[in-house]
Amino acid sequence: MSGLKKELFDIWVQKVLEQIGEHQRAHPISARGKKAKMSVASKLLLMLMYYREYHTCLSISEMFDVSEGYAHKIVHLMS
Repeated sequence: MSGLKKELFDIWVQKVLEQIGEHQRAHPISARGKKAKMSVASKLLLMLMYYREYHTCLSISEMFDVSEGYAHKIVHLMS
């Protein structure tokens, strides 16, 4: 779906998780609000599908069962 082999996709997920960890260590906050309902892998897949196939955020939001606004937010935060 993303155009990547499973091994490369898993490497990218690990890189994203490392970046998130570095950001959280650099900007510590005691409470970070509500927990995300999507995994990092799902967010990465959503973003890759958006850029690979040029879906609209509306069509991607329906595929991942999230709101259009949340899909838009994920695409721009993960980019």
